[in-house]
Amino acid sequence: MFCLSVRCAFLLFACMAACATQTIGGGGGLAGPIASSGVPGAPCQPTAQGEGCRFAPGPVRMKCDAATSTWLQVEACPAGSTCLEAPDPTSGAGTKKLTQCKATGAAAAGDAAASGDGSTTAADASATDTGATTGDAAKLADSGPPTDAAPDSQPKPDGAVGDAFVPDAGSPDASETDTGSPDLGSADLGKPDVSPPDAKPDIPCKLECAGKECGPDGCGGICKTCSSGLQCDAGKCKLIGGGVGLGVSCFAKSQACVPGSQCVATKTIDDFVCLPDQGSGKACGPGIGYCGAGLDCTFDGEAKTGLKCAAQNAAGQACGIYGGGFCQPGGQCFYTSVEYKTLKCYADVGLDEPCGQVGKGLCAAGLECVSVVKGAKSYVCKPSSPVGGACGPGVGGCEDPAECSWTSSQQTTAQCYAPGGPGATCGDFATATSCAAWLACNEAISGAGTGTCLPMKLAGQPCGYGVGWCANFLICGPKDATSGTSVCLPLGGKDAACGPGVGYCFTGYECSAPDLKSMGTCGEKCKAKGLYGNGTCDTGCLYLDPDCAQ
Repeated sequence: MFCLSVRCAFLLFACMAACATQTIGGGGGLAGPIASSGVPGAPCQPTAQGEGCRFAPGPVRMKCDAATSTWLQVEACPAGSTCLEAPDPTSGAGTKKLTQCKATGAAAAGDAAASGDGSTTAADASATDTGATTGDAAKLADSGPPTDAAPDSQPKPDGAVGDAFVPDAGSPDASETDTGSPDLGSADLGKPDVSPPDAKPDIPCKLECAGKECGPDGCGGICKTCSSGLQCDAGKCKLIGGGVGLGVSCFAKSQACVPGSQCVATKTIDDFVCLPDQGSGKACGPGIGYCGAGLDCTFDGEAKTGLKCAAQNAAGQACGIYGGGFCQPGGQCFYTSVEYKTLKCYADVGLDEPCGQVGKGLCAAGLECVSVVKGAKSYVCKPSSPVGGACGPGVGGCEDPAECSWTSSQQTTAQCYAPGGPGATCGDFATATSCAAWLACNEAISGAGTGTCLPMKLAGQPCGYGVGWCANFLICGPKDATSGTSVCLPLGGKDAACGPGVGYCFTGYECSAPDLKSMGTCGEKCKAKGLYGNGTCDTGCLYLDPDCAQ
């Protein structure tokens, strides 16, 4: 199977159909009913996640460590305080958060701005259908009757909706309770305070993070911490020892490419190297580079012979996978009608609102589009859970990068599982359903049900069951017409050569070769075979078949 992500066409062309997993939900962002960060050691995404709060057993500040791509504990908040979040103003996509511990009885009037809502912008880098349903709604193997999500047991931070006033940090008046304003020293003339005046009255504080990548925020906290390999210098994160430079191999390395570049497949897809970010209208993809902030790498036409950078669009504007950008953070590109001809950006959908259907769009960060009940064709936005949390139809999805999987073959309950590391067991039930970056779930034999997380293979390397699966832009196919050995081969678009030892076709195209021993060219299969509108829902077409009704 070869998938084209509606948000990032260049990111996910993996063909892992042989890795049998029975997932019913995907990660939906940081926010969730339990915490905005994962537990210590849980996987995270440093490019989209900065800091976060947890509240079990008590408030704790967490950090997404770039060196290990896992959550690390920064500090446990002292007694009488809680963990608050604030948007990171230096995060270009607006997804990252900053945290600080604040006294629960002495939060400033500005705390409302500092307390984060835990949301993130889901600039999804994984493959999603552009059809009737995407994300979890598309891959959801519905289960069981809906299960009520666990009630929110977290304390609301000072300044959250519902606070009636800001209480004194000191002892309350014995004769009459203060209504919020702290004593500044002068005793009440009518009914004097029995207790001493507040030692530390609330003082409004304005964050000073504009233009800063790191450093103090002017309110006793920090704007942002630098990733591993970087140090803070006058509000800017600077490289310590250089990082991974341009043209240097970055395949499976933990250290990031130098700023202004990304880890990209080479033209021959036999390695991944750091290549410069590309600007609007510029070519992008393997051997060239990916797009800079605010741009998407999309196919320049339905022939899928080239890619270029296009600007992201606002809600209400047209979008598409061929030549036009997708949507800005906070929006999703979706079909406008059941004819499946035009696409536009829809604003993210809120909690418990309908989603995943034509003309409705997808869920906001921290929410997941799941079926109302098992077997239902209607979908609703439900909260995302952290690793170990409940998920499934009527319940919700999982925080990235966790996956939602049935806990048993009875398919009555589901749980969020963290991606497996090298050598980890992966498979259908009660285990990791996916693997960490640069790894793929590989069965020893076809139909085994469970496998092992093995390193991805590059062009020309052996692949298959018990060996490993191929990296992006590659597919596992016959090395030649006679040996029976399989290797990783490139994928091509319209009129591209295909066959043993050469390569195969992108989704929507089919090799004209009569068998796996012959050579041919890639052609648009559903159009050539008259499958559009023939009364049968045909999958794997270049365009969504109108017969595939909701």
